[in-house]
Amino acid sequence: VRAFRMASKVMLVLALAALAQATTYLTEDFSAGWEERWVKSEASKDGAESDIAKYDGKWTVTGSNNSHVLVASTANRHYGISKSLVQPFDFKTASKLVVQYEIRYENALQCGGSYVKLLSDQPGLDLKQLVDKTPYTILFGPDKCGGDSHLRFIYRFQNPTTSEYREVHANKIEDAYAQLFSEPKQTHLVTLIVNSDNTFVMKIDQKQVAAGHLAAADDFAPALQPPKTIDDPTDSKPEDWVDEKQIEDPEDFKPDDWDESQPAEIDDEAATKPAEWDESAPAMIPDPAAAKPEDWDDDEDGVWEPPVIDNPACATGCGPWVRPKMRNPLFRGKWRAKRIANPAYKGEWAPKQIANPEYFEESAPFAKLDPINALGLELWTITDGISFSNFLITDSEAEAEALAASSWLPKRSVEEALSPKSGIMESIRSLVRQFKAAADDAPYLYILFTAIAGLPVILVLRCFSSSAEAAPAPAPAAETAAETAAETGSAVAEDLADAANTADATPEPSPSAEPVADTEPVGEPVAEPEPAPEP
Repeated sequence: VRAFRMASKVMLVLALAALAQATTYLTEDFSAGWEERWVKSEASKDGAESDIAKYDGKWTVTGSNNSHVLVASTANRHYGISKSLVQPFDFKTASKLVVQYEIRYENALQCGGSYVKLLSDQPGLDLKQLVDKTPYTILFGPDKCGGDSHLRFIYRFQNPTTSEYREVHANKIEDAYAQLFSEPKQTHLVTLIVNSDNTFVMKIDQKQVAAGHLAAADDFAPALQPPKTIDDPTDSKPEDWVDEKQIEDPEDFKPDDWDESQPAEIDDEAATKPAEWDESAPAMIPDPAAAKPEDWDDDEDGVWEPPVIDNPACATGCGPWVRPKMRNPLFRGKWRAKRIANPAYKGEWAPKQIANPEYFEESAPFAKLDPINALGLELWTITDGISFSNFLITDSEAEAEALAASSWLPKRSVEEALSPKSGIMESIRSLVRQFKAAADDAPYLYILFTAIAGLPVILVLRCFSSSAEAAPAPAPAAETAAETAAETGSAVAEDLADAANTADATPEPSPSAEPVADTEPVGEPVAEPEPAPEP
């Protein structure tokens, strides 16, 4: 026990020491004065229709005490808002970048981004002019449109050969829909950790969902490094190039007795009409069991006719008899020459490969990423009710875990307890069902339930009632009260059971299948770029 206590104290001291050494670049809980700390974009998006081009989505902050959230509260709008870091984050000197925030969807998300952009520290950065083309170093967070769900991680790297920036996209994680979007009204915690050794980790609700290396081609698509060679744009296929592997045999000829006119099927001349076949009987007859409705009015409804049914006399067949078809033994079909290998075949043509003028080699990009100076939310959504809270940018995982433990974890615990899927709610529903089943067989349980539930009310009334007005009830009234109690208890139990059944019947999205929805945002111009546009 002493050893355990000593180890706990050591771990606590180490954790406090780690927090003391942490550098916090940005933290935001949207408490009082948040509007003074954030800058709303006053710009418009190039290429968008005029009625939706402005970044005028309405931001609101809701909550109380120490729990506040920033809400994107209008649908079909562009949103732009940002906050400067306490000091720029410099990848050259930093050992780790940790980005973390909470996200919640009040409504089922149809199409919209909920990611953050870590804006590059560049001369002339004007947060009031935040748009989709504003340079960023890292993009991270959830994104969904229709059936396409992501937890995105993109970083921009400047090509040392061409000086142009290249977007490097982490591979799509599995089950992003189930983990982030399948159940609204649940607060999720998303975390990105990028280390100076060029490794990275992505987490959802403190569980690792992806990890890799910034320079690994298997972890990103497109990868950081361009291919060494590319197709020669000046090369073209020669006109005499033969890329047909097979040709018809020029020495193969159609046989003289090949008859292409013969049909595939002919009448079966050996077939005979069955003796029971009645060519004079109709296949359908009026239903003899049908009767004209009593309220049928020929003047208003027309002449009544009974419905028709299959003629029971036609079990074998009725109407004109036709010979069945059979395969034609003389049928040979259209003649085609057999195919042989093409002696002139040169193979599949491909353009020549030349050295890629944009090629470069890089195994450690972390220290070469552009510094970060602000966090921005530059989004388009057709669904309202997206809320953000507890943004954190730091170089300490311990700080991120401590914030999650104090803010996200209690919040999520309450949400899970109130969820229809939770064990607590299921236990309540199960108890209600068991009580009602037992009380249906033993009605006195309803009386007992009503007596117990009504005891506090009776005591209160007893305290405030006048002793002069109190009088003993006659025996018949007591019997009536017992009957009423039984009926009331039954009704209460039925109401509880109905509530439980309603909760059970509440439709829930399948975690294994995503809903089908339009992948184009409502009201968004056709030319709307991907959530992470090219600079």
